[in-house]
Amino acid sequence: MVSISISILPVYSELHPTEAIGSMPLLKHQVETLQAFRNSDIDVIFNTAMTGDGKSLAAYLPAFQDHKHVGMSNVSVSVCRTMIRCLARRLASLCVSMIRWSVWRKYAN
Repeated sequence: MVSISISILPVYSELHPTEAIGSMPLLKHQVETLQAFRNSDIDVIFNTAMTGDGKSLAAYLPAFQDHKHVGMSNVSVSVCRTMIRCLARRLASLCVSMIRWSVWRKYAN
């Protein structure tokens, strides 16, 4: 009988060395997604990061970083209510972080 051994290594995405929104550091794939959104030559974006790695959040980044999107509405559709709730919590905390950063920046100058 042949014995087979399988070792599974952890998978994680690397943090981007400089990019963050407020105090939340961004992952490299999130920054690449944001750059793709900003490139008018790109029509379709595929983010192939792992499950639970922030792909949905990456899709919302233009609304939080580009001032031309102020007042814009975003819609999220998912077959999983848990994902919608998780995304809503993450976006709410990001909004609070952005509001705090914006207020600090306003009065820091």
